[in-house]
Order: sequence, then structure tokens, then C-alpha cells
Amino acid sequence: MLTENRVTELLVIYLGNNNYSEIKALTSTQKGVDIIAISPKKKKILIEVKGDTSANENSKRFGKLFTKNQIWNHVGVAILKTMLDMGKPVNSEFEFALALPFSHKDLILKLESSIKKLGIKVFFVSEDTIEVFI
Repeated sequence: MLTENRVTELLVIYLGNNNYSEIKALTSTQKGVDIIAISPKKKKILIEVKGDTSANENSKRFGKLFTKNQIWNHVGVAILKTMLDMGKPVNSEFEFALALPFSHKDLILKLESSIKKLGIKVFFVSEDTIEVFI
């Protein structure tokens, strides 16, 4: 079970090992784009990250997997935030991605054709592997 912060940590390592550079990451308590990096294609990529449990140790959901409804809401918020970032003229040349735990994969598969049309890359993250989707 991964918190947003752990997904971020694992993806930062992956990006560094896969020729991404200038990687900057925020924690779940900071505001802004979760991860910003330069891709191997030399384009800036903005990545919105979600976990599959709360990162807040005082939360009732800490240590418990999010429900399907919570996953639905988190994915919806992540896509909406990404689309808002995509619409900013200053970001017109950037790439965009989501980083999600594998628990979110079923929902993303249902949205595959729409996510492809938007050009959003998805990184599915676990402790052992990262799968790049779309």
C-alpha cells in the first residue's frame, strides 16, 4: 500500500534511472505540480501523483486502501488538474502524466481512449515495478 509520498519517491528514482533530468518533487503537504522533470526528449513533463492510502497519519484512512469511490474521486481530480495545467499557455510545449498505484489501473483502463486523446502518460507504480502506460 503506497502513500502519495511513496509513489513520488519511487517515481523520482525511476525517472532518474531513465534519463529524466532536473527532477523536482513536492510532498503531499506542498502545493503545486507534484513532479516536474525534463524528459529524455528534452521536454518538460508535469506529473500529478496519487497514492492508494492516505499520507496523513492522523487520517481515518491512513493504512487502509482507498475505496473504489475514493479512487474514482482521486483519478477525477488528477485528470481535471492535469487538464487545467494543459490549458495554461505557459505550459503549451510541456508533456503531462499521472503517477498512480496499480490499484487505480482498472479505472484508467476504462478511460484509456480518452487519456490517449488527451496525450496524458500514466505511470503505474508499485514497490517492485513501474509500468508506463499510453
